[in-house]
Amino acid sequence: MRDELATRRRALREKQREKQSSVASSIGITESTLSAYEKGTRKPSFDVLLKLAKYYSVSIDYLVGNEYENESVFSHLHGWQREFVTEVANLLVNKFDC
Repeated sequence: MRDELATRRRALREKQREKQSSVASSIGITESTLSAYEKGTRKPSFDVLLKLAKYYSVSIDYLVGNEYENESVFSHLHGWQREFVTEVANLLVNKFDC
């Protein structure tokens, strides 16, 4: 049975009309590894999840099925809170080059 990550990962790639080889190369994994993620026969590391989320501009929560595409993990935050969390997340991504 295909897990939520596999289903959503493949759907994101197909929606953008990307080839597995292109996505895999962009995030630093092999095409066969990406294929295994899409089939649900292999689970990605947290590092790969971060790269996939950044590549597709979605949250990790979305990738693993914890939120819907149009729902934001920040939906309950307002004003300065949302800006603060976004800035901290951007600083972390840049620091760890995810």
